Amino acid sequence: MELYRTQTADQVLEVYRRRLGIGVPKEMLTDRGRQYTNWRETTRFERELGERAGEAHQYRSSSSDDAGEIERFWKTIYEEFLVRAQFGKFRGGEESGSGKWVQYYNHKRPHQGIGGLCPADRYFRFRPS
Repeated sequence: MELYRTQTADQVLEVYRRRLGIGVPKEMLTDRGRQYTNWRETTRFERELGERAGEAHQYRSSSSDDAGEIERFWKTIYEEFLVRAQFGKFRGGEESGSGKWVQYYNHKRPHQGIGGLCPADRYFRFRPS
């Protein structure tokens, strides 16, 4: 996980390119931030995602169905991690333990909204016996 003070296209592309080593996503769901989309023209992010056979979708600003999970994730990361984190320097997200916290969040932390499972259980279709 990467932490930045601002949201820019350069940062989005930097993180996206680094994660391509894991595999190319079939699609990505983003908000309507200017680092992702622009009503006038195709953005660098949209072009690069398209070149790699991916597809970008923006959730509707009024739709909690589209954005609910990610908005809840950001609320949780703020409440459970960021308010307690101490950074030697802000761009030190990895040094602060953010990657370990996201690993815990996805693989160990039970989630009420999915019946006490963690996201990895649901993603990999784990069924408790």
